[in-house]
Amino acid sequence: MPTDHAGNITKKTSESEKNPEDRIEKLDLSKWKEKERQFVLDLADVLTNPSPKRILEHVDLARRAPSGIYDDFYLEMPSIYSLVIYGETGIRELLELGLEGEYWVPHILISVALSRWNEICGILRFTQAYLEDDAYENLQNSVTSLSTQQHLPAYAESALTSIVHAFLSDPEQRHKLVAIFMSSKMAKRGDDGPSGIDIVLKAISRGTLRISEPICDELESLIAKNRPESECQQFFEKNPALIDPLASSIVDRQYLGAEWKTDFVIRRLDDEYIFVEIEKPQDQPCTGYPHPSGALSHAIGQILNWFVWIEDNIAYAQSHGFPGIHTPKGVVVIGRKAGMNSTQLRVLKSFNDNLYPRINIMTYDDVLLNARNILHNLTDGL
Repeated sequence: MPTDHAGNITKKTSESEKNPEDRIEKLDLSKWKEKERQFVLDLADVLTNPSPKRILEHVDLARRAPSGIYDDFYLEMPSIYSLVIYGETGIRELLELGLEGEYWVPHILISVALSRWNEICGILRFTQAYLEDDAYENLQNSVTSLSTQQHLPAYAESALTSIVHAFLSDPEQRHKLVAIFMSSKMAKRGDDGPSGIDIVLKAISRGTLRISEPICDELESLIAKNRPESECQQFFEKNPALIDPLASSIVDRQYLGAEWKTDFVIRRLDDEYIFVEIEKPQDQPCTGYPHPSGALSHAIGQILNWFVWIEDNIAYAQSHGFPGIHTPKGVVVIGRKAGMNSTQLRVLKSFNDNLYPRINIMTYDDVLLNARNILHNLTDGL
């Protein structure tokens, strides 16, 4: 029996089951320019012989697909939509493309979130123009077989949430939300299920509703009073969305072997983990030289120690409090920009440039400003 790229048995569609109106004529590649012709051959090859080992090759094709009225349907859209056949890994790659602004990604994620596999198959029918019949049928069956992966819709919804909040929190990218709403209209509503717009509105509300003006005011008061570290941490543990809008929950304190015990760990909606170190508002990130302060150096060192332990004991960590953890990130909240001179600010920026994206150093002013920006963008921009 035919199998998909993961080795799962697939149902082969017989010739009698095909709708003649769905047949697409083969492309005459002899009339194409060499560059475009080679792209078609490369795409046909990766779709005919898909493998998890080839996903980066597939993503590269999606990034450089020819775009145009004709190419969109035959090349660009199929090269991107077909990434779903890799399951979770494909969704993660679609997330990265979505954060880069790839137009079609939101509709793909919405379709997966709604289990609208027929919509994805409808786009992929244009691959008949350059795939052999058996390869085309296997591609279609690989998509429909994803319905057995019951966790995949929720995973796609989390990826969409990440994209929505990335655009929502950045005024320069906020206009891209329009494309996401347009994508939501493309996804058809089922007889008894949510619509695409329901999924998008849910994605917006999952993070932003946990940040409010009273919470921002409380943080501002906390900063002004220079409260102790323990009190600051308790506040952030109650309001983790201030540190990351996609914060879902706080991980219970865990012992990492006999050496370390976690203090403050956030689990995001997309199942990523963030190790957080909270210092006091009056602890400055830099000394007068400027060098990293003792408080900042200690905080970064603590996070790096956690990273190393997780890397060396990944299987243990995944079964002891951190399911699905793979490459955690870290956040340090320390000090205020108000007490820093221009040289110290440049040094702090340099620290972040070199540590990003694994570790992000935020002042209390940064946290407050980011939270107010999210509120402003939500209420003023939609």
